[in-house]
Amino acid sequence: MINLSVAVGMKFRGVAGALAGLLGLIVGPSLIVIGLGVLYQRTHQDPHIRHLFAGLAAAAAGLLVSMAIKVAWPLRHKLSMLAVAVLAFVVIALLQLPLLPVMLVLTLISIFVASMVDIHQWMSKADFSALFALAQAAPRPNMMS
Repeated sequence: MINLSVAVGMKFRGVAGALAGLLGLIVGPSLIVIGLGVLYQRTHQDPHIRHLFAGLAAAAAGLLVSMAIKVAWPLRHKLSMLAVAVLAFVVIALLQLPLLPVMLVLTLISIFVASMVDIHQWMSKADFSALFALAQAAPRPNMMS
């Protein structure tokens, strides 16, 4: 969506139009979120607000599970990509490592796996599964904690 606003702005008004399109999409929602943050800061002690956010957290968890299923469903036939997704879940949810370094490392791993396993047939699916199981048994890396 942002790319489209920048492209249309660039087409009609050049760099100024691209900047206006970008800011038009970012500033409005940002101000709304900041306003809601200020409102929450003033009312977070209210028990009704606490119950409201507990319900919102449950709804967000349900949406997260739904999106995870939608994303994982096409991967069910690609063992290598499914293994990367499972690795992401284990490292982020169970080991509770920081999200940004984990995603940076897993992006590189997924590119490597896609190129080596799917394109070059570097190792069979059974070999990859065995290597993945071995990697899961390895101790927690200290560099990312």
